[in-house]
Amino acid sequence: MVAFFMWFVLPVLTLSYQYLTYKNTEYKVFEDKVEYCEGFLSVENKVLRLNRVLEVHERRGLWQRFFGLGSIYLEVPASGVKNGSWWEGSRNGIHLQDLEKSNEAYSLLRKQVDKNTMQGTV
Repeated sequence: MVAFFMWFVLPVLTLSYQYLTYKNTEYKVFEDKVEYCEGFLSVENKVLRLNRVLEVHERRGLWQRFFGLGSIYLEVPASGVKNGSWWEGSRNGIHLQDLEKSNEAYSLLRKQVDKNTMQGTV
C-alpha cells in the first residue's frame, strides 16, 4: 500500500498541483511595469517596476524550443542593506515562464527597460 502511494498517488498529486499552478499563472506587461499572478492553492501577486530592472535574459531550453516557447528573466537588485559596492544577498525579480514568441517579448521588454531606465536617470 505504501509503495502504491509513493509510486502512483504522490506523483499524480504533485503533477496535478504543478499543472493547476501553471494554468493559473498570468503576466500583464505595461509600459512601466510587469504584473505577475501565480498560484492555485496559495496565490502570489507581484508588481515589478521596469525602471528597477538591471538585466533581462531570455532562455529557450530544448523542450521549450520544441514547443515554440521560451522564458524571460527580469532581474532587480535584492532589497536589503547595501554592503560596499554590491547588494548583499542575491538578485530577485520575475521569471516569465514558457511564453509563445519569447524572442519578440524579449525585444519589446528590453527596449521598454532601456527606455524606463533612461527616463529614471535624467
